[in-house]
Amino acid sequence: MRTEHTPGPWTTKPTASLGPQWAVYPEGAGPDVAIIYDHDDHTKANARLIAAAPELLEACRMAQVRLFMLDGRNEEYLQAGAAIAKAEGTHDG
Repeated sequence: MRTEHTPGPWTTKPTASLGPQWAVYPEGAGPDVAIIYDHDDHTKANARLIAAAPELLEACRMAQVRLFMLDGRNEEYLQAGAAIAKAEGTHDG
């Protein structure tokens, strides 16, 4: 499946180029995917969640297929589909 985002996996590192912040970047090489400014106790956790996004999206895709095979279009299947659509930009919100 083609994706428009920077391929994962991504990782995080603290940086201070413009003050305390966390960078999210592709493992190996490539420019930063995101910079999260350190403004509260949630900053590091937010950076880790963003870094996990490519793997979470793929896990949602696989789970949605399995859910459909097990039980058709149930609530969990629809919830996974909504999360996938939001990540792919095909969902308003």
